[in-house]
Amino acid sequence: MGSRSRSPSGQLQGVHGHNSGLSRGRRACMFPRTIRACVLMLVACCGLADAKPAQTEALRFQQNLIAVLECRATPQVLQAMSRQLRAARYGSATERPAHLRGWRFSATDEGDIDNATTRIELPEAITANGISTRELLADDLGLGMSLDAVQRDRIVAEDDLRMRTSTLHQPFRTWWRPASEVPGEAQAWRVMRSNGADHRLTCDYRERHQAPRDQQAPEALRTDLVAVLECRADPEAWQRFGDFWTRVSSHSPLAWPAQARALDTAACMNGKGGRCERITLAAPITVHGLAVSSMVLEPSYAAGYVAADLGQVPVDEALRATIPNATAAAENIWTLPVAPLQGRSRERFVVHADDGRTLMGCATSKAIGSGP
Repeated sequence: MGSRSRSPSGQLQGVHGHNSGLSRGRRACMFPRTIRACVLMLVACCGLADAKPAQTEALRFQQNLIAVLECRATPQVLQAMSRQLRAARYGSATERPAHLRGWRFSATDEGDIDNATTRIELPEAITANGISTRELLADDLGLGMSLDAVQRDRIVAEDDLRMRTSTLHQPFRTWWRPASEVPGEAQAWRVMRSNGADHRLTCDYRERHQAPRDQQAPEALRTDLVAVLECRADPEAWQRFGDFWTRVSSHSPLAWPAQARALDTAACMNGKGGRCERITLAAPITVHGLAVSSMVLEPSYAAGYVAADLGQVPVDEALRATIPNATAAAENIWTLPVAPLQGRSRERFVVHADDGRTLMGCATSKAIGSGP
């Protein structure tokens, strides 16, 4: 009949062929979109990969910065921090890492603590030592932060810091923790300096103050001081005492041996002309049975005198303890010759100073005879 018949197999083949072409067309359209999506995802992933190291570096830097400010960083961390800050301070701003690009550096001589001080302003506040701040200070000692009086007192109490004072060197007030009390793994001393209303907290990471000869044990130094004041020191003890006195009188409180607490001036033996230096000890010593907390030194001590400053202790008590058979060398000076030291004659003495203090110590005959 002229009608056209399609076998099921042909129909299936036709349909299959049609659908196959459609599928290929759709796949042809989908692949470019998938490629573009994958490219975008790769770009985004690369951006995240770049951002993650930068964020990690910034976080690590902040953690190290706080560790430095809190005196618990290792020397390696301190060195790395110093290099980064120096590069940021003196290098090109465009070459700084992202986490330092908002930092501002400026020189300042305010406060008279140190004329070579750099003020660092941070874009965001950080918290260290329990204090939130956007300003840091860098000087020859290291990186530090400013404090008010309340914050200073809190940290002094919490860390049991000791105070050193000096009227001869700046800064004239320093709170610190002795090296002997810092655990072996700790690399820093917490140091607070104060000049009037300006208080600064820093860390002393440098061992320059602690040469081997300055590591004299407290008990050994006390023995030397007592021997000098009782006028029986041998040349070696006298030399060690001279090193101790020179270190205190010639250096900042940060460089003092642990046994010294304060340095100021005092009237010399008769209060007639000139000024002597007085060292207050961190712990009292016993000289001729009397407690002694401070010593007065005539500056040319090699041909002068060293005396224990007994304050208002009566002269008679000092004489009974020191030289009961003393000869009065002057109206208010009693002396007793003792064995010479390296060819120089020595004498014990007790003096009732013009300002009411009682001094007892050791001097050469030249010093006693000629006066201060």
